[in-house]
Amino acid sequence: MRIYILYYNFKTLGGAQLCSIDLAMRLLNTNDKIIALTTTPLNKIHSDYDKYNITFKRFSFWSLLKIKKEDLIFCNDRKLTSLFVAFLFFTCRKRKSVYIARNTYDKRKLLSFFPKTIVAISSGVKDNLISYFHVKPGRITIINDSCVDNYNKYKREREKDNYIKILFPANITKVKRQIEVVKTLKYKINKNIKIDFAGDGPLKNELIKVIGDSKQFKVLGYINVFKALPDCDYVCMFSLNEGLGLSLIEGCMFYKPLITNNIKSVLEVNKPGFNGFIAHDFNELPDVINSLPDNNSDEYKKMAKNARKIYENNFTPDIMLKKYHNLINNL
Repeated sequence: MRIYILYYNFKTLGGAQLCSIDLAMRLLNTNDKIIALTTTPLNKIHSDYDKYNITFKRFSFWSLLKIKKEDLIFCNDRKLTSLFVAFLFFTCRKRKSVYIARNTYDKRKLLSFFPKTIVAISSGVKDNLISYFHVKPGRITIINDSCVDNYNKYKREREKDNYIKILFPANITKVKRQIEVVKTLKYKINKNIKIDFAGDGPLKNELIKVIGDSKQFKVLGYINVFKALPDCDYVCMFSLNEGLGLSLIEGCMFYKPLITNNIKSVLEVNKPGFNGFIAHDFNELPDVINSLPDNNSDEYKKMAKNARKIYENNFTPDIMLKKYHNLINNL
């Protein structure tokens, strides 16, 4: 048996790609292998994927013809999934395929086709599939993405200082809204608060320009987030829309309380008052930031422990794998 991963973008390292690879590797038997079909030019594949035992091939009609009945296909983005389902329809083929829905959408409804079996990574994503695409609820199973526990590998004592440090780990894009966050908070947050933006993206230079000479904001670029998490106090995300928020799960793994808006899928990770804080809009965000308890307070320590509980009880690989095994056994 071969396990196929369908995903358009392997130029960068991202949560969707890494979760798909991790899932495939955990499902492998001794003689199985992973094939990733992508529209990314093969010479543009990110070099970090070399450490995985994956064969990358161009997504094409000929590559789809080579998929056999016993193979398992994980479809990870809407465009390639729609092309794959159309291919199966016009060639009268049946294949064991699962669409993993990781985002919400509000356009191209008529050009979107899904296989019978669908996994939604959050209830918010499931709601979008039902309300916008009119997918029957019985076709959808909610299985949260997971993160390998890297806490013990990277843990260390937080450096002692008088700052409240917030890490905002995400690709720098319009959807993630880092620029709006800086514009909202600049000159409005307490002097002892620092916010680091970890990630790369098309708006990186614009974000640097908006920050200007402010010492309270810093763009770290693409880094190993696990190395940065021990030295921060909070993890923040304020996206326009979000499938689940892998960075938030990683924050919980490292005992970090969260700061987010109130998107339904994000609230599956951030439980206000339990392991984090929410601001309903940008108007509320400065007050929320300025009211954060420092890392020596009892309130902070309690929320940090609760954050770790959220991870252990909901987002470990073992929990995810058990649910996928049950799903695959019924295909």
